[in-house]
Amino acid sequence: MKIMLNKFLMVVLFLFSAVVYAEDPPIPCEDPDCPPPPPPLPIDENLMLLLIAGVLFGVYVIYKYKFKTKASV
Repeated sequence: MKIMLNKFLMVVLFLFSAVVYAEDPPIPCEDPDCPPPPPPLPIDENLMLLLIAGVLFGVYVIYKYKFKTKASV
């Protein structure tokens, strides 16, 4: 019963997160006193650093898993 409850909660939380991304964009303000929207930010900055960090973390996790399985035998 507990496993079924966990699966149900996981599906519900997933659907709630999908609703947040499915909302309409905000309507632009017609008032002249409204500040302009912020410019879009680039996502391609420091991608190489993030890629290297991800690969190193993956190697660490795999090494830790293999070390743990060898020690238990």
